[in-house]
Amino acid sequence: DAHQDVRRLAQLIDRLSGRLGREAVLGVRLAADAQPELAYGYRPLVDGRMKRRNASATSAATADRALPPRPFLLLPRPIALRPMPGGPDGLPGHVEERGHVHRVVRALGPERIETGWWRGRSIGRDYYRVETSLGHWLWLFRRLRDGQWFLHGRFQ
Repeated sequence: DAHQDVRRLAQLIDRLSGRLGREAVLGVRLAADAQPELAYGYRPLVDGRMKRRNASATSAATADRALPPRPFLLLPRPIALRPMPGGPDGLPGHVEERGHVHRVVRALGPERIETGWWRGRSIGRDYYRVETSLGHWLWLFRRLRDGQWFLHGRFQ
């Protein structure tokens, strides 16, 4: 039952917060930022300020609706891929991930992500959701300034 699962989760959070401290038990919140590495933050799950938590949950839900699907696992740093031509629409034909080479069978995109001048180092990327021959969905991007391909996440 979903209600009981929510209650158990609340009890776990309460127990962990009691043992580790309120600031040690964190949840992820979405932020309205085009650059994936900066589109989230952490906040204590127990903060004692219900109004603020509800407001941030509302803004996170709004940010979530405004973005195309994002991968379940975002890598801490994008991994450079060796170019292997032959894929659909100019994408890499194969992707090497964790020592395994996967053939690219389908791609959705691009989604262009660029940062503004105020960030200093400009970011320009075309992101693709890519399906491999094994049925895995990966999040790849092509860096606009030099055409280099990167693996940035995995959809689960």
